[in-house]
Amino acid sequence: MMAKKLYKNVLDPTKLQELYSIASQYFPEKLRDKFLEAIKSTGTIPDDLFRQGNFNVRDQSVVLDMVNTLTGGKPLEVPLSKSELQQELTPQNEPIDEPSLTDEALARRKDVYDTLSQTGGILDRAYVERLVDNKFKSFKIKSSIGNEAGKLIVDEIMQTNQYPDAGRLDQLLNPLYRRLGNTVGLIDPLKNFVNDQNARNDISSNLSAITNPENKDKDVKRIADMIAKREIAAERESSISSYISGLPNELAEGRRPYFDTLDESGGRSFQDQAPAIIATEHALGRGTSGALGDVLASSRSDIQFRIESEKARVMSADDDFYFNAAYNNQVRKILEGRTDFNSALDTERQNVRQQQEKNFQDKQFYVRQEAATDLLMQKYQAQLERAQLYAQTQRDSSKQRRQADLFGGIGQSMTAIGTNLGFLSGGPIVAAIGGGIGAGIGAGLPIIFRRQR
Repeated sequence: MMAKKLYKNVLDPTKLQELYSIASQYFPEKLRDKFLEAIKSTGTIPDDLFRQGNFNVRDQSVVLDMVNTLTGGKPLEVPLSKSELQQELTPQNEPIDEPSLTDEALARRKDVYDTLSQTGGILDRAYVERLVDNKFKSFKIKSSIGNEAGKLIVDEIMQTNQYPDAGRLDQLLNPLYRRLGNTVGLIDPLKNFVNDQNARNDISSNLSAITNPENKDKDVKRIADMIAKREIAAERESSISSYISGLPNELAEGRRPYFDTLDESGGRSFQDQAPAIIATEHALGRGTSGALGDVLASSRSDIQFRIESEKARVMSADDDFYFNAAYNNQVRKILEGRTDFNSALDTERQNVRQQQEKNFQDKQFYVRQEAATDLLMQKYQAQLERAQLYAQTQRDSSKQRRQADLFGGIGQSMTAIGTNLGFLSGGPIVAAIGGGIGAGIGAGLPIIFRRQR
C-alpha cells in the first residue's frame, strides 16, 4: 500500500488562526472538518460543500472572499520536497541513533523513507545552468554560441524534468545551426557535445539523482521491523504487568474454596464439641446459668481463632509470593523469550495455582483441626467424669451424715433408757452401767449398718 505523502503547512500561523476563526463562525459544525480539509488541499472551497452547508449565494461569496484573501487560492499544505525529506533524515548531517528514538519519532522516520520512495526532487534552474555550462566549457564551446544553446537546453530540462536525448537536442539546436552556417570553430564543438554519449550520461545521471524517487524499501523494512518488535514487546509487557497485577485476585480466587472448607470444618467441630460442653456444665450445676452460654461462645471463638489464623497464614504466603521481586523478574525473563507467549502465560498461571495448592500443606490443617477437636473432647469428657464423681461423692457424704444423725439419736435414747433403769433399780452405780451399755449400743449401730449397706 502506497504511503500517504508528508506535507508541510505554508500558511502563516497568524493567518491560519484567522482561517480557523472563520470556520468556527461560518461553517456548520458537522461539516467544519471537511471545509478545512478542502481549504488545506486546494486553497478554496468547492461548490458541493457550500450546497451541503445550505449557503445562500451572498454568504457563499462572502466566505470565499475571506478564505481567498488568506490563502491566495493556493493550497495550505504542499508535499515536502525531496531535499526537505533528506534533511529531516539527517538534520545537521549528523547520524541518527534510531533505537533511541521514541515510537512516534520512529514512525515518522519510516514515513519519511516511505515518502522518499515516491518523491522525485524538484530541479533548481541555477543548478541545471551550472551543470550544462560546465560541460560546455569542457567541450570548449564558446560563449557566443554556448549562451544561446545552453538556454535552449536548460529550458527543455526544466519543462520535462529530464535531459533530452540526441534527437531532441538536434531539434532544439537546428535553428541555431542553420543561422550560424558553417562558421569555423562554433558549430563543431557544439555538435561534438550533442553526440557525446558520455556527456549525455553524465548530465542525465546528475539530473536523475535529483528527480528520481529513491528506493528506500530496505530502510522502510528495517524501521517497520523495529516498530513491530516494539509493539510485540509492549504487548508482552502489558500482558505480563496485567498478569502480575492480577495475581492477588487469582490467588484470592484460588484460596476461596479452601477457606470455605475451613469454615465448614469449624462449624462441624463446634457441633461435635457442644454436647460435651453442655453435659459438663449441667453436671457442674451451671447448665441453667449464663455460664453455659459463655463457655459455648468461648469454644466457638477458639475454633474461629484457629480458622482465622490459618487463613492469615495462607494469605501471608500468597502476599509473599506476589510481592517477590525475584519471581516477577524471573517471570519476565521466561515469558519474554517465548514465541508461544500466550500459551506460556497460561502455563505460568497453572503453575501458580498448583504452588498455591501445595502451600495448603496437603490438608494438614484438617489433621491439626481434628487433633485439636479430639483434645477438647477428651478435656470435656474428663471434666464430665470428674463432675459426676464429685456429685456422687457429695450424695454419699450427705447420706452418711443423715445415717450418723439417725444412729446417734438411737444411742442417746438407749443411754437415757439405761440411766432411767439404773435409778429405778436403786442406785447410781446401776444407772452408770445402764447408761454405758446404752451409749455403746448407740455408737455401734452405724458401724453395723454400714457393713450391711
